[in-house]
Amino acid sequence: NPYVIFSPDFDNLASASYSHSVESLATFAYVSGEERYDSTRVTTEVDLGLTGLNRIELYVDASDVRSTDDEGNAIPDEEYASYLEERGLETLAENSATELFEGSMDTNGTYVYGRDFFLGDTVQIQNEFGIGAASQVLEIVYTKDSNGETIVPTFSTPILT
Repeated sequence: NPYVIFSPDFDNLASASYSHSVESLATFAYVSGEERYDSTRVTTEVDLGLTGLNRIELYVDASDVRSTDDEGNAIPDEEYASYLEERGLETLAENSATELFEGSMDTNGTYVYGRDFFLGDTVQIQNEFGIGAASQVLEIVYTKDSNGETIVPTFSTPILT
């Protein structure tokens, strides 16, 4: 597919809204495994490398991650810690910042949905303030009334911390 750019500069973006949320953001996790026979727990830390005000901590209760295999044999601490670290990384991925572009495209514009871009494609979107990014098309909402047809795509850009 050709490179698709949505922007008011190209008269193919009727309106756009932008939001950025760090409401559930976490960049560091303390992960605690299941309680052992001696009332201790294996714990590990997952650090995305951010410090100071950029470090936002989260506690992960991973007591459901078993420290024994299906036959009741103890899993070595290093291997068990790697399972806990994996759980921490999954939880941090679920608690990342989000950035969302939503726009209403001009149906008489340069690009046609279903020909030039599709659901799931990555397109470039830029609003009137110059904020832009490569964004994925998450959903398409069709509206048809007496004024004509409107296609409203929702774009989302993940933030990598």
